[in-house]
Amino acid sequence: MNYKLMYVGITHETAQVHERTYFAFNEEQKQTFSHLLTQRFAIKAFTIVTTCNRTEIYFESDRTTPYDVRALLIEYVEALHHVRLSTRAFLIFDRTIDTVNHLLHVANGLRSAVIGDKQIIQQVKASYLTALAQKNQGSLLERAFQAVFRSHKRVSKESLYRQGSTSTAYSSLKMIEAYFGKENTQHLKVLVVGAGEIAEDVLKYLPNFSFAQTFISNRTAQKATQLAQQYQIETYDWQAVEANSFTDFDVIITAVSHRKHLITQNPQDHRTRLWIDLAMPSNIATTIADYHNQVYNIDEVANQVHSTSEAQLQAIPIVEQILHEELGEFIDWLKKDKIRAFLKSYKNHIKQTVLQTAPQTMSDRTQRLELANYAEQLANKLVRKSAKTLFHLHSGALTGHQLTIINNAFGI
Repeated sequence: MNYKLMYVGITHETAQVHERTYFAFNEEQKQTFSHLLTQRFAIKAFTIVTTCNRTEIYFESDRTTPYDVRALLIEYVEALHHVRLSTRAFLIFDRTIDTVNHLLHVANGLRSAVIGDKQIIQQVKASYLTALAQKNQGSLLERAFQAVFRSHKRVSKESLYRQGSTSTAYSSLKMIEAYFGKENTQHLKVLVVGAGEIAEDVLKYLPNFSFAQTFISNRTAQKATQLAQQYQIETYDWQAVEANSFTDFDVIITAVSHRKHLITQNPQDHRTRLWIDLAMPSNIATTIADYHNQVYNIDEVANQVHSTSEAQLQAIPIVEQILHEELGEFIDWLKKDKIRAFLKSYKNHIKQTVLQTAPQTMSDRTQRLELANYAEQLANKLVRKSAKTLFHLHSGALTGHQLTIINNAFGI
């Protein structure tokens, strides 16, 4: 069986926010789709990476294609949201090497809306841990993730790529400076709506900015209070948020998961306001935008603020080289793994051949054990010789096609 690691995904590079919104699964929807995936197809292992910018499926199979998985994904989402969707917004890789290369670039922030995004490695790691917990891990996927984690450590140690590395949350705060002017930020009242990973990331960067006051509001008041105390800010009543009461604020940043169009009206008081929507699906209806109210979604935040530092830009070739080396290590392991699989089959083939030569009348248990031991010793001896030759040939780029020929020649 020739298993491959393959990929299908929809990202900020291939689709607009309104298209990606349909694929922003909550945990229940993700579990439902995962069940459909394993029920419908022969898939050995898989993981789903979901962020505000991407929904990606990495999977191992010897017969299912990314086109099959894409069709199921579209079928599921169309039924879920009662819409018709196109296939054009998807990226597909049907080769193991291309899939691993993509994962390496994603996990190291080279495919993020904000280059070097600090959050993405944690999101990739979370998908890996989920796959482990649900026993959805296979050898190709496991090896790919180990390459990811090694590359991330190497990039931090061997380059300045992480210097000035930011996130969409940080970029949103820089956007406030750009919109109102840095000299005016000390007069602004800012409201952060939500208390999840993105909202907390916004709060972490607050000490770098000089806003007059910052408030937080969340569906769970206890969580909002906890974060308010931790970051020395104030809380704002959630019911007021649901009532769309924002008269006192100059900036509203939303990051509430799975709450589409939480905000559908502005205060209508002619006060200049900036609305920043970091949620997926969008929390803020674009219809509230007018002369006094500017609304930015998560893609527009990334496009408006170019926060890649000079150190990062200069480090990108070094990062690319590290990823190239890690991909090379993966390819080397992959070739050796095919040889190991052949040698295992070859050993079993030898043992079975020897045992089949035993007379049918041989019933003495001692004799049969001696024959089995002889078969084991003979198989080990022949396999050791073959292993030396094959691994030597491997260093000279033994191809998968050549291994297939060898398999056929030995009748394995």
